[in-house]
Amino acid sequence: MQYLQALQNLVQDYLLLSICVGFFSSFIESFIPMLPLVAIVTANAALFGMVKGFLISWLGSVTGTICLFLLVSKIGENSKLLEKIKNEKDKKSNIMGG
Repeated sequence: MQYLQALQNLVQDYLLLSICVGFFSSFIESFIPMLPLVAIVTANAALFGMVKGFLISWLGSVTGTICLFLLVSKIGENSKLLEKIKNEKDKKSNIMGG
C-alpha cells in the first residue's frame, strides 16, 4: 500500500511526464503486440482516473496504430520481399487451382 501511495504522489508531482509515459506505453504496444494492453489501460485508469486514464490509453493506442499502418504501407510500396511473397502465393494458388 505504501508503494501505491508513493506512486500516486509521483504522478501528482510530475503530471505531464506521467501522462507522456502512459501515452507512449500504449503507443509502443501497437508496435510490440506482446505487451499487455489491458494492464497498460488498467494502470493508466488507476493512476489518472477512469475517464482520463482510458482517454490517454486510447489516444496512445490509436496514434500508434496509425503510425504503424503508415510505416508498413510506406515500406511495402517498394519492397522486394513483399513482391517475392506475393509471387510465391500466386504460384501456390495456380498449382492448386489449375
